[in-house]
Amino acid sequence: MKYLIFSDESGNWNSGDYYIRAWIKVNESDHDALCKEILFINNILKVEELKWNGFKTNYKQLDSKGRLQGLVNLNYELFLTITDTSHFQNKKYNIYNALKGAQFFGDLPESIDENNLRKRLENTIKSEYFFSIYESQHIKNAKKALMRNSKADFDFIIDKPPYLGWKELAKACGIKAEVEDSKRCRGIQLADVICGCIKDFIKNNQEAGEIYRGCFKKHMINMYDKNMPNPNLVFIHDFKDREKRRLNIFR
Repeated sequence: MKYLIFSDESGNWNSGDYYIRAWIKVNESDHDALCKEILFINNILKVEELKWNGFKTNYKQLDSKGRLQGLVNLNYELFLTITDTSHFQNKKYNIYNALKGAQFFGDLPESIDENNLRKRLENTIKSEYFFSIYESQHIKNAKKALMRNSKADFDFIIDKPPYLGWKELAKACGIKAEVEDSKRCRGIQLADVICGCIKDFIKNNQEAGEIYRGCFKKHMINMYDKNMPNPNLVFIHDFKDREKRRLNIFR
């Protein structure tokens, strides 16, 4: 048996409240049905690529044409991984302090703004930290939750990530991953819709909550699993009780 696992993300490490990844696991025989359903929706909406905003705006029209039920009837598993970005932003790594006080640029051309260069270098380091530590944990947790059958083959397919070293990061986590253009990949398009829905649902958007419960909740796995619960809060020990309660809306 071979499985395809599609993933897309919503949010940024350096802004907003959450960084969210949706992981969609589907076997090869059910993948065609998923692609056809997304294509049906794209044709109704007259778009090349399905996105959350377009889906949300037109979901009642899609419901009237039976396409929401078509999504519900698809056979796939859904797993969510979530980082509260304030946890990362508030951490103090020694290298930041060292960078702020370092005098290692030497003689720079007058056209170079040293403060601007230092800030860009600091952001680069922070980005490397986030993806090496937090994003890798997203991958590891999804791997544990979705790769339960050791005899099966798994291919991970993700949208072009904001981190150039994603494939190497995935390899270090023990998964085989390919980067695809979302315009050509229906599974990634569905992951985009789900990420956007989850992000808005967390913001108490009633429409997003209705869509989650009507279209996607059925596909959530491990909802009450003690070891790898879904949605999965990355580095859960960093979450305060009030932060956990805020996210206790999916079950």
